[in-house]
Amino acid sequence: MKTKRLLEKIAELLSPEARRKKREIAALEKLCKKLKEKEEELAGKVKEAGDDAKRAKLRKKIVLLAAQREKGEKILADLKDPEAQKAKKEKKAAS
Repeated sequence: MKTKRLLEKIAELLSPEARRKKREIAALEKLCKKLKEKEEELAGKVKEAGDDAKRAKLRKKIVLLAAQREKGEKILADLKDPEAQKAKKEKKAAS
């Protein structure tokens, strides 16, 4: 690697904002994974649930978890590559 690139990498590693961003990304990935696992667990419970009221309550929780997970995934995508997300939004707005 060239010196300029090496200096850029070390600056990025030492930057408090870059470290904070990496921690946020890791935490969001972990959280989204847990939400997905919980969704799958509740889906299994829906199949086992005896009465309709319990099943409806579980489905409502699944919908809520899915919505929160999707929000987290959008934020995660923005954190990972903000420029790509801006381009997507602009393209979507133009059409």
